[in-house]
Amino acid sequence: MAPAHLFSSRDSRSVTLSCSPRSGTRARLGEPLSDADATVQLMPDARPAKWHLAHTTWFFEAMLLSPYLKGYRPLDERFTFLFNSYYETLGARLPRRRRGMITRPALEEVYAYRAHVDQAVARLLGSRPTRDVGKLIEL
Repeated sequence: MAPAHLFSSRDSRSVTLSCSPRSGTRARLGEPLSDADATVQLMPDARPAKWHLAHTTWFFEAMLLSPYLKGYRPLDERFTFLFNSYYETLGARLPRRRRGMITRPALEEVYAYRAHVDQAVARLLGSRPTRDVGKLIEL
């Protein structure tokens, strides 16, 4: 039996565009932040902006691209450790209290990481993914 596809090609384009951090609200929120501004962890329960952007990028990489996009290669293997939050089954992670101490990668590198992942997500969505992928995107 053929897999049930989640998106038409028009739908996958709109999902891709809505996932992009450089479009819409996410990009506007981050524009005034310098690398230093995005690195600071202002309180123990709040994550630094740079770490949060990288973590959400890592989530797409770990949960969507690695298992579902044939031939996907991570931009930087070190990001798995740095930006995993609490998914212990996916490997070691940086302790929560140390996330505000990450000075590298720089904010521009995190944006490049996100662009790398966004391009791969676009390829995945263009391949007519199954409903399993759609359920993860809804998260």
